Amino acid sequence: MERKDFIKNSLGLLGASLIVPKVLMSCKDSTVVNDCEVWASETEGPFPTKKPEDFLSKNIKGDRTGVEATIKINVTNVDESCQPLIGAIVDIWHCDKDGNYSQYGGIRMQPTDYKSYKFLRGRQVTDENGNVEFNSIFPGW
Repeated sequence: MERKDFIKNSLGLLGASLIVPKVLMSCKDSTVVNDCEVWASETEGPFPTKKPEDFLSKNIKGDRTGVEATIKINVTNVDESCQPLIGAIVDIWHCDKDGNYSQYGGIRMQPTDYKSYKFLRGRQVTDENGNVEFNSIFPGW
């Protein structure tokens, strides 16, 4: 590896390590109900998965590159004293480091056409502890 590449990559990782925790904490909008932490509900968001049954996967990176990220989600039942919700389906999707989504493209919001791609989309079923885990990359801005 050349020195300039090493420095560039190191600065990117350093920047991500400083920014990511702050971004995640600023996104946290939760309340406590029956001793469970409940996050505010979200809309489906931009570029939802069209056929999620095709995406049963833990590693959702596909051919995308970027800062590695592990996404851990725990689902509990607020009406059952915060007990793990076993067998819940969790669908996840996000953009790549450049802000592009798979399954979409050729439009003003995303000119690059990725309609035939399936990167950064996944689905899992929660385990006996209500957990799922995805291997991904940190999304772009």
